[in-house]
Amino acid sequence: MWKIIGSLAVIAVIVLFITFNISHVSDISFIIFTVPDVPVYLTIFISLLLGALGVLPFSLSYRKEKRQAKSIEHLEQEINDTFSKKFEEVPEKGKKGRKKKQKASDTSIDVSP
Repeated sequence: MWKIIGSLAVIAVIVLFITFNISHVSDISFIIFTVPDVPVYLTIFISLLLGALGVLPFSLSYRKEKRQAKSIEHLEQEINDTFSKKFEEVPEKGKKGRKKKQKASDTSIDVSP
């Protein structure tokens, strides 16, 4: 609903701008030739569109880089989770592990008279 209201407001501002500047004209001079009597609002809108088209490739590349960064972070997290799970599954080795096993076996022997 708010998008529709916003769109209508923008269109109303554009129509008002065109209405107030319809009689204002200007000559646009390029290096080789001159275009006479071009309405000012047309010049502004064409400049706006050319600027938006000029920025578009940079915007798309930024989004692509951001998406790749998220993908890399996700993969790194997945790798870390996988390694931590594998290290939890590995039994303890060395003297400490043997002592724990011996103590566990000693406590299980019942030597009551």
